[in-house]
Amino acid sequence: MSKWAESFFEGVDVFFAWLSTSLKQTTESYCELETADSPTVLVNHDGTLISILKVEGITALAGTEEFARLVEGLTNTFQAAMGRPGHVLQVYFSHDKQNIKKAIRDIYAPAEATEKRLGLNLDDLFNERVDYLAQYCAEERVYFVLMTRPFNLPSDQLKIANKAKLKMIREQKLPPFRHTQTLFAAIPELRDTHSAYVRSVLNDLDTLGIIAKLLEVHDAIHAIRMTADPDFTADDWRATLPGDSIPVREVNDFEGDVSDLLWPSLAKQVIPRDAEVLDRRSVLVGDKIYSSTYIDLFPKDVRPFVALFSRVLPTHVPWRISFLLESEGLNTIKLKGLMASILSFSSANNRLISDAVNLLKYININTDESVIRLRVIATTWAPEGDLPLLRRRSSELVKAIQGWGSTDVSEICGDPFAGFAATMLATTLESPAVASVAPLSEVISMLPITRPASPWQTGALLFRSPDGKAWPFQPGSSQQTTWIDLVYARPGSGKSVLSSAQNLALCLSAGLSRLPRIAIIDIGPSSSGLISLLKEALPPSTRHLVAYHRIRMVPEYSINPFDTQLGCRYPTASERSFLVNFLTLLTTPLGAAKPYDGMPDLAGMVVDELYKSLTDEYKPTPYSPGVEELIDGILEEIGFVRDSKSTWWEVTDALYSAGFLHEAMLAQRYAMP
Repeated sequence: MSKWAESFFEGVDVFFAWLSTSLKQTTESYCELETADSPTVLVNHDGTLISILKVEGITALAGTEEFARLVEGLTNTFQAAMGRPGHVLQVYFSHDKQNIKKAIRDIYAPAEATEKRLGLNLDDLFNERVDYLAQYCAEERVYFVLMTRPFNLPSDQLKIANKAKLKMIREQKLPPFRHTQTLFAAIPELRDTHSAYVRSVLNDLDTLGIIAKLLEVHDAIHAIRMTADPDFTADDWRATLPGDSIPVREVNDFEGDVSDLLWPSLAKQVIPRDAEVLDRRSVLVGDKIYSSTYIDLFPKDVRPFVALFSRVLPTHVPWRISFLLESEGLNTIKLKGLMASILSFSSANNRLISDAVNLLKYININTDESVIRLRVIATTWAPEGDLPLLRRRSSELVKAIQGWGSTDVSEICGDPFAGFAATMLATTLESPAVASVAPLSEVISMLPITRPASPWQTGALLFRSPDGKAWPFQPGSSQQTTWIDLVYARPGSGKSVLSSAQNLALCLSAGLSRLPRIAIIDIGPSSSGLISLLKEALPPSTRHLVAYHRIRMVPEYSINPFDTQLGCRYPTASERSFLVNFLTLLTTPLGAAKPYDGMPDLAGMVVDELYKSLTDEYKPTPYSPGVEELIDGILEEIGFVRDSKSTWWEVTDALYSAGFLHEAMLAQRYAMP
């Protein structure tokens, strides 16, 4: 075939590829992602820079005052960006119970690893917790997608930047990158503006007590793909991006562009399987069918997101919602406002439109608040083939949204896959929803900004919010410097159960290689259940590490307050103070407010002389065989030579040197006062 023919057919292929993309005939044509520009920034085909924040929620209870403070703070956060052209914010929220068991398992994973390390057998306990909590919890995800579009730059600067890019492409003779990622998609002049935007938002979220994390590009692409086809995405799947090793491909006799051997298209990685439009409302993607709901008219009475969430929650419908906020909202209604103003004499509706536009202009000019463009789409789904279930779920979602302040919605937009793609994370800016214009503060109050968040990602104890948000907790972790728990409730409310659960969680802390030292003083047998559980779960060789004793006033439970630490001939300073106070208390007359004068000093002298008299240099207690048969047997085993002057201190030291620590402690008790 001649070179002319090859060029001709190549041109035909390019034309049809452009035509299929323009007509949205492939799933990849709906994805605007191009490549990664930095470790935390993605870039679209047109040069838009994207950063994704994973928002866990707030760390405090959100009452009326706290909610007002959050709205005011977030409005100030996005005020500057939304007051300039080219900035976009997508707020993504999803709620689904399908993978909640796996999410709970991931929270318990460090605790289960500790269980295996300590030799405990608590698998039945963990399985029961997972099965029970899965009935009441659901997996939630909230993301803020921060975007900076090319026209954020002044028009003359943007023209210069585009000319510089074209000149660089020509000079370097770069290939077209038709089927791979275009490495030079970003506009360098846009990077500083976008970085400042992201840093400002992160700092303000931290100040407001909102836990948010800037995702690395591989984690960001994984999160995006989970919104497209979660059943076809492994937990350890990673996108192939510039800087990663290039996949192995067949290069023998390769005659195409060199760029085709580079990193594969990001759109194909994000949407791995084809989709099929089933009807005007439904689309099949992977193993699920999806149906979207489009908000056409927002309520006059703006209500917070929790009002919508509480309406959807009883229906148990899996759903997600995407809020797309764009700056320069007044440009959206510029022509409509002009026509309504001209024709205001002909209709009352035109006068209302003209008055609304004038009010928004007044807010934008005479106040510090920005007017933004808003488009909102919600989506629900069902297993493949179960179209009646999808219809029921879609109907429940529509009714819930309609009750969110009398909102008007529609279910048909002409392209159901476009609705699906618009509710994906950071995939496209082409939302088929009707654009509305509103002040920024009112839109902020409608966003999911009050979801509770735990400082712990994992924990051996899992709480939940009343509406099903999982809340991990790990007592004794480095997240806290001090632990003081005050539990107050009427009898029978579960105070002892909670205390035992916290102590068990402390025993299962991540990284432990031995059981922690826990002492419980309890009026009643409440703690016996926890101790029995641990004792039965441990192997027989280590069950002595856990003990429960109901103390009684009998000789078997008596102790000698004069016992010292192992090997110590004298008490420590704190132990001496206790003994002095103890003796002083015993010598205080009954009913007297204070002891006799000089009694503490006398008690101190008695304690010092008492220990001194029993040391090795004076008159230590002589060893008596037959008192402890266990000790007698071990002494014979280690070859201890006994005579008439052998003392209990000598026996203690010999046992300690031989490695019998417990037996040495038993022997030392007989050497004490």
